[in-house]
Amino acid sequence: MYGLAGNRSNESEVDQNMHDRQDFLLLLLMMLPLQVIYPVLAGGQAGQISLTFFLSFILIAGLWLMKGSRRRFLMAAILVLVSLELIWVSLWQAAAPLLSLGEFCFILFLIVLSSRYLLIFIRTELPVHDLLIAATALFLLIGTLIGMSLYLVSGLYHGSTPEIQTDSDLPVALSDGIAILTTNGPGVLTKDSMPLVRIVSSLGMIGGILLIALLIGKIGIQLKKLRGISD
Repeated sequence: MYGLAGNRSNESEVDQNMHDRQDFLLLLLMMLPLQVIYPVLAGGQAGQISLTFFLSFILIAGLWLMKGSRRRFLMAAILVLVSLELIWVSLWQAAAPLLSLGEFCFILFLIVLSSRYLLIFIRTELPVHDLLIAATALFLLIGTLIGMSLYLVSGLYHGSTPEIQTDSDLPVALSDGIAILTTNGPGVLTKDSMPLVRIVSSLGMIGGILLIALLIGKIGIQLKKLRGISD
């Protein structure tokens, strides 16, 4: 009886790990276009339409990934519906100012999604190659969150304070978000950067250091286990 219970527990743990691996792969695939394809298409009305499609894909796929918890799913669904409506309505010239509000809801959704998958990354035991895939997906997700935050914050001041450096170009802000998270952002911050940009960047640098330390620690644990098995 206890043996059967143990086998069921092991099987459920294996199934959960497989489910987490698939979710991290989907997370990676849904974040890549915004970082790799969108900067090539950015500019003018076509760029805004492509951004709308990419953000919609992330919102819909991300909502599907949030299906584990009813409370978290309902919270995510509200943010997704509001954000999708505002982003698509903003394609009309008269409603263009609504895009900033839609991007703010998108940032809140990324915060919820990031916190969920950061916790999953901490508790899940994955092989080294799957760890690298999961870590890459997390870096893209949180880097996009930082980049969108930089873009939204700088947009609040754009034009009103010409002496302050801003990231008014979204592709630049997205790449800055990845740079801040992975390399502590050399060249991103200057003496002319506004205080809110400095705050977002500093939090991103701290988060990046912790993520890299977490990844190294988990890889070290996995290699130690493999070495113990081989011995």
